[in-house]
Amino acid sequence: MTQTNISDFSNKTQSQTSEESNRENDNTDREEAKRTEFSLDGLRANDPLAFLAAVGTVRALDSAETTDRPKLSWTRVGSNWTPTLHMKEELSREQLLDTLTEYLTDDQDALRYTMSNDPSIKRNKLSNLDPEEFQELLATVELRSEDEQALAAYGTDAFRNHSEIAEFSPREQGTAVTRLDIVEFSGPLCFLKGQRRLLEETTQAKLQETLFELWEFSDDASGHRTMRWSPTDAKRGAYTGVDPTNLDSQTVHGANRLAIEGSRLYTVVPHVAGGETVGFVQLETGEHVFQYPIWSAPVGVTTIQTLLVHPELMSADPAPEQVQGVEKVLRAEVEVNDRYRNLGRGIPVN
Repeated sequence: MTQTNISDFSNKTQSQTSEESNRENDNTDREEAKRTEFSLDGLRANDPLAFLAAVGTVRALDSAETTDRPKLSWTRVGSNWTPTLHMKEELSREQLLDTLTEYLTDDQDALRYTMSNDPSIKRNKLSNLDPEEFQELLATVELRSEDEQALAAYGTDAFRNHSEIAEFSPREQGTAVTRLDIVEFSGPLCFLKGQRRLLEETTQAKLQETLFELWEFSDDASGHRTMRWSPTDAKRGAYTGVDPTNLDSQTVHGANRLAIEGSRLYTVVPHVAGGETVGFVQLETGEHVFQYPIWSAPVGVTTIQTLLVHPELMSADPAPEQVQGVEKVLRAEVEVNDRYRNLGRGIPVN
């Protein structure tokens, strides 16, 4: 089997003249001198929330006006992996955080957070949307806009059920809402309202803590302030003799905000049994797990999107050795504790 190379860099063609080659080398040397690398020591690959925050960081910087084509790689630290951010620009940490904070300070009234074109209506749950309303929203968003990318990650109406009727409804048996919408299966929590609350909580200080400091999980997760994409979101009242609703819940607000950006890369695609979410793999048991690769070569957003759907990586029996630069594939189960769900710890496959 041929090994795939994920490197973003291509070799120069033999048709280049010596003068062109020398000029390109000079330009490359100048670019290399300007590049800045940031070790994101606050993020650890075995927490799905941290992985989503990492890809969310590079996606946000790729979309920002002042930064150009950032890249992300992972470095082994003990038994875990930590991401490194590779910037083409010469930036200080403060400038990096300024750029992220400006981009992530978003409009809570935007369609992607309300699923409504009516300013007076703010939906809290994706499940409050019927098929016709979803199709109407799709027809109004601009191509390649943030709203369009968000809707593509929320669900799809492009499949037919056994009655040959397009369907957009809460995910139960092969329906269309993203599998990352875990909170709507967790008691009274709400997917869209949670995103709006986390927008309110995003500060530069919290982004600093998320990316560069050891997580203390000291932020209040009550009031819809968590997406439940971390094993620390588990409420294990069944094992403590305490009602889970009375347990204190702590999270990392900055990580959740960045992870929302990362979740935009996980589109919902049509499937014979309904919509399926990129990044989720069905095992022989029928269980769907969240699966994600860890790579050592610096790659940009486009390549990351390719890795998230690569057939050698997104299968029940992945083969990361067949993709050059990919070191591991991690798998996180959807944990269920009483009425609450969350993503579990990312564990290496094979």
